Order: sequence, then C-alpha cells, then structure tokens
Amino acid sequence: MRGMKVVTVEPRMSPAAAKADEWVLQICLLVVNLALVATIVVGARSRDTASQLSASLLTRGSIAPVFLAIGVGVGILATPVLVVVSLATGSTAALVAAGVTDLVGEFFLFFSLLRVGAHPSPRALPPAPFRAASLG
Repeated sequence: MRGMKVVTVEPRMSPAAAKADEWVLQICLLVVNLALVATIVVGARSRDTASQLSASLLTRGSIAPVFLAIGVGVGILATPVLVVVSLATGSTAALVAAGVTDLVGEFFLFFSLLRVGAHPSPRALPPAPFRAASLG
C-alpha cells in the first residue's frame, strides 16, 4: 500500500438536475405500477371463469369504489400530482402528503386485489391408497 493513492470519482451533477432525474424516475415507476395493475385486470378477464368473476368484481362489483377511487385514484393518480406540487413550490408538506397517499393507495390496491380473489373449486381427487406401515 505504500506509494498508492486513493482516487475518488464523483459525478458532477447539479442539485437541480439530480432532483429532476429523481422526479422522472418516480413518475416512471408510478406509470409502470399503473400498467402492471391494468395488466392484472385485463389478464384476469381473458382467463378462466373464476378470474373473470374476480375482474368483474374488481371493476364493477362491491369492491370497485375502493379499488378505483382509493387504490387507483389516490394511490396512483394523486401521488404524482402532489409530487409535482411539491417540486413546484418546494413544500415539504406536499411531499409528505404524496408519500402518505402512495402508501394508502397501495394498501387499498392490494387489499382490493386480495379481497376479490375467486378461485375455481379444486377437482375431486381420488383418495390416496392407504398403506399400513410395517413395524417390523
């Protein structure tokens, strides 16, 4: 180690550019989240009868207001709006509200997905043959 120098390379990015990159990343992740939820709902509509029932309950059933208003509306659509407000005004309260809306929305999104899970009844399987264990 004698005679060796440690060289540290730090990227030269302005704080404004770093904040803009972070904002773009957050918006992209929320868009990907919305696309994944849409994929789940659309994919469920084209599968078996139980999946179609789940998708129907999710979008038009008794759980639809929770899923659409709180899960999608608050969790996925209101969060980027609050992030933009926070960036435009420099408000920490708007950023905290964005975090809370994201957390609440994600909770109700997954709650709704789990709540409507209808599964086909398992087929009646023949009983397994019983063999007496030999003790000798």
